Amino acid sequence: MEDKEYDTVIVFFFTKIAPVGWSSVAVQFYRQHCYVFDGKLYEMHSKLPIIRRGDMFQAIMSVHISLDGQHLDEDETKKRLVQNSSLLNAETEVRQFIEGCRPCLKSRIQV
Repeated sequence: MEDKEYDTVIVFFFTKIAPVGWSSVAVQFYRQHCYVFDGKLYEMHSKLPIIRRGDMFQAIMSVHISLDGQHLDEDETKKRLVQNSSLLNAETEVRQFIEGCRPCLKSRIQV
C-alpha cells in the first residue's frame, strides 16, 4: 500500500472522519477489511500487518535471506512474506525484488 494511502487510512480510523474525496464505498471497504493496532494497519481477515510501500524493501529482505545467509528463490520468499504480512501484489513485489538482488543475479549468471 502506498505510504500516503496507508497514513490516510490510519488517520481515518483515529478521527472517524472520512478524508475528502473518499466515497462511502471506500469508507465501508476500510471499515470491513482493516483495523489499526499499535499505530499499524492490519488486514481484518488474516490479522496480518499491511506493508507500507516505504517498508517493502526491508520486509522482503527480512524473509528473502535465510538464517544461514542463503538467498531464497521467488516462491519461498513469497511464501514466507505472506505468512508474516498482508500484501495483495506479493508475487509482483517479490519478483521485482529478486530481479534486483545482486547476489541472486550473480548466481543466475554463473549457472
